Amino acid sequence: MENTGDNVHSTKNEHSRIQNGNRETTTLPDRDPSHNDVMLFGISHEIKQLAEAVRSKNESCVNKSSVEQMIRDLSEEHRRDFSSLSTKLDQLLSQFGDDGAEAAQPGSNFRRRNDQYSIQPTSSNNFRNPQLTNVQSVGISEMQKQLWAAVNKLDWPKFSGQGEYDHTEFIDWIDDCRDETSIPDEYIQVKLISILTGVASQWYKTMRKDHKDEKWDFWREEIRKQYGTSNWMRKKQESFEKDRFIPGETPVSSWVTRQYRRLRAFEPQLSQQSINFRLLGLMDREVEYATKNAMQSTTADMSTLINVLEDIVDKTRLGRKRFPPKSIEKTPSKVIEGREKAPVTSDIKCYSCQKTGHTSCNCPSKVNNVGEPAKNFRARAK
Repeated sequence: MENTGDNVHSTKNEHSRIQNGNRETTTLPDRDPSHNDVMLFGISHEIKQLAEAVRSKNESCVNKSSVEQMIRDLSEEHRRDFSSLSTKLDQLLSQFGDDGAEAAQPGSNFRRRNDQYSIQPTSSNNFRNPQLTNVQSVGISEMQKQLWAAVNKLDWPKFSGQGEYDHTEFIDWIDDCRDETSIPDEYIQVKLISILTGVASQWYKTMRKDHKDEKWDFWREEIRKQYGTSNWMRKKQESFEKDRFIPGETPVSSWVTRQYRRLRAFEPQLSQQSINFRLLGLMDREVEYATKNAMQSTTADMSTLINVLEDIVDKTRLGRKRFPPKSIEKTPSKVIEGREKAPVTSDIKCYSCQKTGHTSCNCPSKVNNVGEPAKNFRARAK
């Protein structure tokens, strides 16, 4: 039995050696046993990188609903900005149309939110989102077109350079319009062709031949040099001194605004206190005294002066003539009816000598006429 067990064990050992020998003979001698592991590691690494790239791309993508919501937000912001700009344009037009109002300079909300919804690209180099940026730029461009079309419909002030002109008011209007609407200088140059009239139009056309590419800043200074002369300042000063304030006859707001602009024309460096003193000097003494007491400060602004003068004119009779002369109208002389006109002398006929031009009482041929020759008496006696 022991021999039998030993034989079985030896038989198994031989069988295992035979199998191992067969494996060694079938294995290629040049095959690296770690090659398969390297390939598997490379494939798994690539799969991991691909998974990370897909995950980052999915995280950076914006879904359709969020894009639509952002577009709606942009449209709403643009609508609000355009509504605000339209309101400010209406205010600008009404302010310049009113004779007694000053030109205000309100701030514009148009450029306040330009960068509010700027979309930055994601961290992935292979993914960008240019659609929202394009929507924003298209919206702003369309708004600018509508805004400039509204500016084109405005009643632009015209300047002729003749009479008692005021080129400073003309320049200030264009400056305010450009600041509020960001209108380009090329558009202003085209408008200058139509809003400059008379002598100013001829001057502009002559200057434009040598300065075609100049901007509005250049033309502003040239207009000031051409029309802001010493002769113009002297005329403004003479008009200022002659235009006195007469309560009840001169509109308060028109007079104060007109005189204020004249002062700024020939003495632009005056302080507010000096301007008030110059205006008070053109009033009646009673009105001047009452205005000084009501203003409470010599540095009050123009609106305060207008309100004080309007109260004095409406509630008192200071500065007015107590007994205004009544205008006596001359009535045409009436012709008395039934009275005959005096006869013409050439139609009168003398009954003594039968000649015209005199009567018989004044006839030179009568006997009792003094100085008549004697032969005439003898001739008539015969």
